[in-house]
Amino acid sequence: QVIAFAALDPRAEGSLDIFLPTLALATGTRDAAIRVTLDGSVDGRNKNTPRRTLSASGALLRYRTDADVAVEARYFTEEGAPLGFGPLPPVAEKTTAYRIFWNLKKTLHPLEQVEVSAVLPKIVSWSARSDASAGTIAYDEASRTVKWSIDRIADGEQNLEASFEVQLTPEKIDIGRFASLLGETHLIMKDPVVNESLSRKRAALSTDLENDEGARSKGVVKRE
Repeated sequence: QVIAFAALDPRAEGSLDIFLPTLALATGTRDAAIRVTLDGSVDGRNKNTPRRTLSASGALLRYRTDADVAVEARYFTEEGAPLGFGPLPPVAEKTTAYRIFWNLKKTLHPLEQVEVSAVLPKIVSWSARSDASAGTIAYDEASRTVKWSIDRIADGEQNLEASFEVQLTPEKIDIGRFASLLGETHLIMKDPVVNESLSRKRAALSTDLENDEGARSKGVVKRE
């Protein structure tokens, strides 16, 4: 079925792409890999040329880490307690505070040199109220970048969280629309098991807090 393999001249080449759908990895898995082996045969060009068999030693294909980051902004906790303050819906030229959550989850492998970062929009300010279950959170005023840095995450650690407060002061031009709260979130990390640097990206956040029951439908900026 592979046209390139219908006939091969000496030193000619052909390729075969194989897709391997896999199941999701179970919680608690420490490592995972697929072992691939090759066995096949080649027909001669005529009846006097015998069929030859081919084989190759197995190759071990390791999974990369499945680490990823989830991003959420909230004004209230799931129980309804306030995390933020100020008018809700937000009001132009008045300040409303929200809490941003970064949740890092993984099943496979330790991680090294982990950084989660995002840029604050110009109408959002940093309040220095932050917390992290591991590593440190820092804010660079010149680049307006919030960064969560972790030197190493052990193999058995699967859930880490960081949060920080941002204070939004919408401008008059924001009236009648959702205001920007946080730029795109970027996760970069090194997986030492496969010796690769990997990255993930999550969409920017606005005042449209769909997952916050108390703040849902209260994200459009109002006139004072």
